[in-house]
Amino acid sequence: MKIFGIIIEFLGQCFQNMRKGLGVCLLCTCFLTDCSSCTVNKKEIYVGKKKVTAVMPSSPISDNSKKELEKTCPQINFSECGNSKTNSAFCTESELKEKVTHLKNALKAQIIWAVRGGHGSYHLIKFLRNLFNDPQNKTLIEKKILIGYSDITVLLLATSIWFGWKNIHGAMLMDCLDANKETNNVLSVTRYLNGVQLPKIDKIKPLNKFAEQSKTIEAELTGGNLTILQLSIGTNWQVNAKNKIILIEDVRELPYKLDRMLTHLDQAGIFEGCLGIIFGEFVCENKSDKRDTALVLQNFADTMPIPVYQTDKFGHGKINLPFAYNTLYELQKHPAGFVLSQK
Repeated sequence: MKIFGIIIEFLGQCFQNMRKGLGVCLLCTCFLTDCSSCTVNKKEIYVGKKKVTAVMPSSPISDNSKKELEKTCPQINFSECGNSKTNSAFCTESELKEKVTHLKNALKAQIIWAVRGGHGSYHLIKFLRNLFNDPQNKTLIEKKILIGYSDITVLLLATSIWFGWKNIHGAMLMDCLDANKETNNVLSVTRYLNGVQLPKIDKIKPLNKFAEQSKTIEAELTGGNLTILQLSIGTNWQVNAKNKIILIEDVRELPYKLDRMLTHLDQAGIFEGCLGIIFGEFVCENKSDKRDTALVLQNFADTMPIPVYQTDKFGHGKINLPFAYNTLYELQKHPAGFVLSQK
């Protein structure tokens, strides 16, 4: 009877969520567990009345994975994803043109959601810049939201700088099929698309004295994948952290490379006028790299004249909470650590 009661309570909660118009319905296969810890695998994701188109500007996925995503995300348009050949990072000129056509068609939607990261998004920068310069394309670049992380940082930065898009650094669609990712990564994004604020990022710990002494910082956010942030230096989509808080993460990079990239950003003046740095999770191959990475981040923080913090709540790990570009946030000190939230 107790189990039956739990099931009834769960179904009632699902019904209430639907009535509230969150536009997110999960057909759960694990009634007896906390939904926040379930994976999105074998569930359906709904995005309400928003027009959402999926894109693959980086690396490809298999045809089987695409079919599974189409079942999991029935409201999302996958017709502009192309195929594995045209989505190769090392595609030919003709294949790149086809890739550009898919992206241009995808821009007719309000929301553009990346399927996965990988490698190759920067090949599309010239195309996006040409869109910006052509007044006939005004409707294609106004008031869009691009969602992704990792290699998609290229496009997140460029479109947020050029077009003022309030992009989301957050879960990609392939994360729906990844049993190692938390359900809330994707659901936080879908809730946001239906009018609910993005979740707070908490358990942020200070890494230097400037962070320890800080109480409240109000600023817009920028950042993303460290490798891509370094790649942006000297380009027309170079990351701009002035008067902003910059969030940084990376995956499977050797500690000495992380040290090199952070030093490059610093010496290039990227952190001049920056109000704070928040490191996310840096996923490592082994315990030795994890130990040395922590040392790199701490040594870097000790040399910086601005607040530097760290959390494991965003990045390539199990938890990847979303945050928005060109949106005002507040970083505030609490007894259990600092909390980053939308204003």
